[in-house]
Amino acid sequence: MQRVDLDWQGPYKLTELSKVNDYSKDHGIYQVYGFHPIYGSNVLMYIGLAAKQIFYQ
Repeated sequence: MQRVDLDWQGPYKLTELSKVNDYSKDHGIYQVYGFHPIYGSNVLMYIGLAAKQIFYQ
């Protein structure tokens, strides 16, 4: 099993995401930062778009 630590930053707290579970409003982009063996820590690894699903999912 692999451990993944999550540091959530956003307009909502992680515990509040269930309150914005609205398909008409809950879309947007997100970024994932992590460790890279060449570039080091806190490196942008991925930019995603929550378009066909909502952030809550």
